[in-house]
Amino acid sequence: MFPSSSGPFAPKNVRFVTLADNPHGGICLLASSIFQDDALLEVLAWNYSSTFFDGSTCGAACHGNQGNDNRYGQQKKLHWLEHYVEKTSDLDDDDLVLFTDAWDVVVQASTQRLTELFLKHTQNQRGLIFNGEPTCGDSFNSEGIYGAKLRGKAWNIQVEPNQTPRLVGGNYMCSAIAAKTASNTLVPGPNWSLGSGGILGDVRSLRTFLRRVTEIRVAQEEEFKLHQTFLFEGDQVLFQIAYLTSPEINVKIDTAAEIFFVISYLIGPGR
Repeated sequence: MFPSSSGPFAPKNVRFVTLADNPHGGICLLASSIFQDDALLEVLAWNYSSTFFDGSTCGAACHGNQGNDNRYGQQKKLHWLEHYVEKTSDLDDDDLVLFTDAWDVVVQASTQRLTELFLKHTQNQRGLIFNGEPTCGDSFNSEGIYGAKLRGKAWNIQVEPNQTPRLVGGNYMCSAIAAKTASNTLVPGPNWSLGSGGILGDVRSLRTFLRRVTEIRVAQEEEFKLHQTFLFEGDQVLFQIAYLTSPEINVKIDTAAEIFFVISYLIGPGR
């Protein structure tokens, strides 16, 4: 758990980060809109790059998603973002990072209000804010064999720091997400489920949370090697499990879409 501070958290700079494999012109619109507010967009993995800016690489998991392999295409995001917060020398623990990688998530808040909105949602403390969705349809409610495997598995979750961890089956993970969001969200809204296409948080909290995500991913990969179970598809399920197993981190969901707005039809009824 982070040490308690003597007063409210005071963020420093706001860093704007995205991951963009596909080198199309749309990235210029995003970069120019941020530049108009006197900020710069930092682009990770441009043009299907599998090499970090310091020359290192994470191997096959960092290869571009040119074959529509969603697992590796989205796992790449985890490696790049973790490398960014672990290795970027000019990042301060008190900086805020706004990260978006999704084609279906719009950052609708003014860049000038991000610090204000962050502190409003986190109660003037460190923390993370994820975009909200009205269902958890692309994880525990997924259709087909993969969804059935997720619902057939169980996790030890701990929603509050003083709560005893308890084993919850995949059938009930969406309900657990909804319950946690309802209990700790200050700005009510319909979008209770954690989406991973938009993130706003301080560097220290983001780094700690990503380390937890990595622990979950590695554990599942080791289980797959030993027992030939299954591998997670995409990154959102990892973030959702971390949400339910990291009570020491102040994680909020943007339920009222004050910061992020999701436009994808994939999160509609049945998804």
